[in-house]
Amino acid sequence: MENKTVNSEKMIELSRELVLSIIERYDIKSYDEFTCPIVKNMAIELEVF
Repeated sequence: MENKTVNSEKMIELSRELVLSIIERYDIKSYDEFTCPIVKNMAIELEVF
């Protein structure tokens, strides 16, 4: 069970890093500026703004 928890935490951190790098690269200021719905949903779920 512990291994699944670690993997989930790693996935969350990797997702956060991905979203933050996209925000920085494309100078995104709000959720509405995301053009990919999947990344937008990830950003909303991670509450990056």
